[in-house]
Amino acid sequence: MRKPSGYCRSRLLSFRGSAGAGKSLLLPIAAFAAGFLCFQAGAATPPQPATRQPPAATRAQPRQHHKSLSRQDKKWLKSAHQINLAEIKAGELAEKSAHAHAVRRVGHTLVVDHRMLDAKVMKLAKQLGVNLPGSASLKQKSVLKVIESQAGVSLDKEWLHQEIDGHVAAIEKTKREIHIGSSKQVMQLAKQALPVLEKHLHLLRSAANEMTGGS
Repeated sequence: MRKPSGYCRSRLLSFRGSAGAGKSLLLPIAAFAAGFLCFQAGAATPPQPATRQPPAATRAQPRQHHKSLSRQDKKWLKSAHQINLAEIKAGELAEKSAHAHAVRRVGHTLVVDHRMLDAKVMKLAKQLGVNLPGSASLKQKSVLKVIESQAGVSLDKEWLHQEIDGHVAAIEKTKREIHIGSSKQVMQLAKQALPVLEKHLHLLRSAANEMTGGS
């Protein structure tokens, strides 16, 4: 049974006290009537359960849209990833099969640096929701096969020739992203990659000079 409210309890006690004092025969009847009305009022208005707010962690969070990400940004991320994959393979080939020590040394540098660059590219692409290719391009794979078909000094020369051309193209693409890109994050990554690519180009040209006996 529902307990009477504080107000009703005070009214009942008042009536009962008055009845006990013998002031009126009508007071017990009035007390009963008051109690009955209070009970009915309480039954008619059951307490409403408190509305609970969902925990902050479970509330729906607005989806983040990368409005500043342009087609150019996506294109550079995908191209940079494929370049890194191709350069890692080419560097490993030079480490294993190159004749000249200078070529093997540059090959090792390419492997180390392009792995580091690609880790950054993949991380950023994942954050921005950009799907990257699973391998190097068909053209890059074809160039690698041409190099693999050579041996000795011929392999070194072909490797250096292809690597110099490849890095010149990679630098041009990276500068383009820096100049006309939209995403600050992608442009910043391109700025980080540019000096690495330029360093590689310098090392490659230096190695080519050693191969030809130039200064």
